[in-house]
Amino acid sequence: TPVNVKAVLHDQTGEKISSIAIITIKSAKGKIIEQREKATDEFLQYNVDYDERPGDWIVYAVSNKLSSETTFKIKEKQSAEFQLINRTLMITNTGNVPYNKPALVKVGNDSLNIETSIGVGKSQKYILSAPDGEYSVEVITDGESKFSKTVLLTGNVITIRGISNTTTIIRHPAVWFFIIAIF
Repeated sequence: TPVNVKAVLHDQTGEKISSIAIITIKSAKGKIIEQREKATDEFLQYNVDYDERPGDWIVYAVSNKLSSETTFKIKEKQSAEFQLINRTLMITNTGNVPYNKPALVKVGNDSLNIETSIGVGKSQKYILSAPDGEYSVEVITDGESKFSKTVLLTGNVITIRGISNTTTIIRHPAVWFFIIAIF
């Protein structure tokens, strides 16, 4: 969500004063993120990145030897995007904190739970299998359906198996022969 900030100057009677203000936005760590000159009563818009860490940010405004300071809070947001490509379910963390919510995956009439633990900006992949046929696959988290799709699956039983890069390498015998040949 973008942040809109403006400086307003008033004289003793409450009338607005037109002037130039220097507006500075600092992150929760104290780093200057944005600094601009703006006319008073004119908004400065800053687009906050979707994965910006939660915390209290500070806004400073200086004009005509007067200064003011205020804060705004970036809240924690756990969210994920779910995609089904062929037999692979990919869950991508699109929030600003680790995604640790369980997901219920319905394959046909069977339901399986996935416990997730996905870092910010990271993804986890799962292979779906079921006896040969076409199945309706639905993913539900937080009591809400995230998506539903019909896919062709193959296998013996309905399962969901996580994919890890290291297990993919270890499974291929050619890799082991190559490593042994080097030794």
